[in-house]
Amino acid sequence: MRLQVYLSKAGVASRRSNRGIIESGRVSVNDKKVTDPSFRVDPAVDSVTLDGKKIILRDAVYIALNKPKGIVTTKKDRFAEKTIMDLLPKELGHLNPVGRLDKDTRGLVLMTNDGDLINRLTHPRFNVEKTYSAVLDRDLDKRDKAMLEKGVPLEGKATSPCKIIYRTGNEVEITIHEGRNRQVRRMFGAAGYRVFDLKRIKEADLTLGSLPEGKWRFLNKGELRKICATACVALCFLSLSMAEGGGSMKLTSPEFSDKEFIPGKFTCQGENVSPALNIESVPAGTRSLALIVDDPDAPMGTWTHWVVFNIPVVPGIDESGIPGSQGVNDFGKMDYGGPCPPSGTHRYFFRLYALDILLELDEGADRESLEAAMKGHILDSAELVGLYKKTAGQ
Repeated sequence: MRLQVYLSKAGVASRRSNRGIIESGRVSVNDKKVTDPSFRVDPAVDSVTLDGKKIILRDAVYIALNKPKGIVTTKKDRFAEKTIMDLLPKELGHLNPVGRLDKDTRGLVLMTNDGDLINRLTHPRFNVEKTYSAVLDRDLDKRDKAMLEKGVPLEGKATSPCKIIYRTGNEVEITIHEGRNRQVRRMFGAAGYRVFDLKRIKEADLTLGSLPEGKWRFLNKGELRKICATACVALCFLSLSMAEGGGSMKLTSPEFSDKEFIPGKFTCQGENVSPALNIESVPAGTRSLALIVDDPDAPMGTWTHWVVFNIPVVPGIDESGIPGSQGVNDFGKMDYGGPCPPSGTHRYFFRLYALDILLELDEGADRESLEAAMKGHILDSAELVGLYKKTAGQ
């Protein structure tokens, strides 16, 4: 796998942050400094170190923590009296917070070593909602509420639309999907209000429940299923399904076996047509299927080769078939784009999702739009991985 992906899976940071870490010269492979994020490593053979400390792949861990005031949401801060890591036992010291709460804000913080999930929950393009309870210095005027919900300018750029619900007296709930520095406090400040108390009570579909302040707990299977579905993290969802003994849907191909090489016919060096696929054990209640094919080993990050949605519940997809509505891939086409790695052996993930709805998307929708539309509607998923390396001389 690529070095950037290795660090992400080890929970060092998000893929985007790991690129900077590698390019800064802090990472070595087998005692040799590597500055190329796409450098290939074999976890079973290679030794990877960051600032001289060995980085080891671990099983994914997910916890919810109820942060009190006065604690900073960073792993290290020489100026802080206490960080969020002081609330955890040493054996969970490899976890990273998903986003941040400022020192004066309390409430829910999700922590994990799943770099892909961190990226999906924190990157602005995925629009993951966060809900806060805010106690203001006075009751919120209806006109100010309407103004805030439409968006207010912060540093020359308007905030995205939000939702505000009145609670009791001067307490309100506000739901946003951005993550600017001290955004909620600054939004109310722009409308002329002071925030006396701010508490995050929900992120994606995860809530604090009865978790006491200053305490943490592991996510249960139901919570993990919801948050993985919300973030559309297929590998996370599949790991959960295996742990529960569920996830029975299967995706196979008569052309190649899982983690085996894809025949050249289905690549850029052949006819560049899609391979036949077999689908088994689709869960009851499925109204449509969606398929995403991508290459996570591409030099510039994951490259999407095929996007298909509103596939009817069928036992298989024919070779060269167009099973449903096609979205646009990273080649800029509404079509299947076969494997075409610039160098080395790449992995190609065929990910199938069983959905409880028909999606209201137009043909030509991009992957991000599809993933956003699938949030909360994934009943099951299946995965097939093929390999490909270009043949010399072609």
